[in-house]
Amino acid sequence: MSNAETSLQERVIQLVENKGGYVVTQHGSMITRGGIPDLLICYQGLFIAMELKTPIGTISRKQEIQARLIKKSGGYVCFPKSVEEAEMHLSKAVGDEIC
Repeated sequence: MSNAETSLQERVIQLVENKGGYVVTQHGSMITRGGIPDLLICYQGLFIAMELKTPIGTISRKQEIQARLIKKSGGYVCFPKSVEEAEMHLSKAVGDEIC
């Protein structure tokens, strides 16, 4: 993960926790399933997965597959490139105009 993604991750975690959400960070390794999003979030009773990207970051094939599986099981998945986008997705996931 680049310094830009690490900084973004720290700020998004703070945002979620300040709003009362629970966040688990996911770091890939030889024993974890490939493509799992960076942040696994429980927010207002919902499962939200965020794969953080820098403005030039791209979504891998494994990440696309995991996103489809999460959506299929009723979770919300997104790929925010900023704290503002992450906050917008939290609002969208719970169906609020402003979170």
